[in-house]
Amino acid sequence: MPVPDVLPRGSVCLALYPFVPGLPLRQVGERIDAAGPVVERHDDLTSLTAAISPGAPPTDLVIQFKLRRVLLLQTVRGRRADVVVARINSITPERRARSGWYLRLTEGRHPAHYLIGRLRRHGSAGKEAFVDLMNVTTIRTDVIVRRTGYLTAAEMRDVSERLVRTLELDISRLVGEG
Repeated sequence: MPVPDVLPRGSVCLALYPFVPGLPLRQVGERIDAAGPVVERHDDLTSLTAAISPGAPPTDLVIQFKLRRVLLLQTVRGRRADVVVARINSITPERRARSGWYLRLTEGRHPAHYLIGRLRRHGSAGKEAFVDLMNVTTIRTDVIVRRTGYLTAAEMRDVSERLVRTLELDISRLVGEG
């Protein structure tokens, strides 16, 4: 099913979401053998940066992707190549058992996490989840598989307020102009 030309801010979507690689890193090398490109392992950044020369084309690293829900923090229109999203995580029994965390989440007091999933329109297949505003990134719009739900304008205001605090943005000058 193709993604519509316009996906509004606040849409909950399934997308291929990249995991940020950690050490050790695997680099797809320029050398090729019978099996294809040689993958080299780097256990530290010094090893990797030594393999990259100044002015060289971008380095190809092996990274993993997961099909997961994301919240669109921008509207996707037409041919926009990238969009800013926040990752949506499931609430596991281990997370629910964390002292104080789940209570702050359900009371709407968590500064960087926003509870969703209690309403069908949230698009989380009836499961509690949370928008993780500590995990904001850009993804290509062509890795969005489909829209599964949405947050209302009031919910997005709550998300935006948490995002401003989480990213430590100073918007005082902008508020004064309004």
